[in-house]
Amino acid sequence: SGAAAKSIKAKFVALFNPDVEDVSLHIFPHPSKVASTDLVTLRTAGLSQRKAEYIQGLAEKFANGELSAEMLVKAAYEEVFEKLIAVRGLGKWSVEMFACFGLKRMDVFSTGDLGVQ
Repeated sequence: SGAAAKSIKAKFVALFNPDVEDVSLHIFPHPSKVASTDLVTLRTAGLSQRKAEYIQGLAEKFANGELSAEMLVKAAYEEVFEKLIAVRGLGKWSVEMFACFGLKRMDVFSTGDLGVQ
């Protein structure tokens, strides 16, 4: 649910802002910080073992330069799709939804989405 996701996100970001009491001042962690954080700690934010592994793996791809925000915004959708689908834990539907709603790509049509079907 949206409420559960919001709660997990707040706990996740708080992990990387331990000295900041005001949650409105929390900043999202750099991928290198996430990649170097052990799974046990990531799980304290409410993530399952698998999701913690997936998030850590995605962070590693950004930390090592394999992925970048600039590439996601500027590259052709086919390249974005190819790079993201190669990330463990990201499937076709997730990548399509990210492209539609996160990247605001109007050229993506998710035929696997139940709402479309």
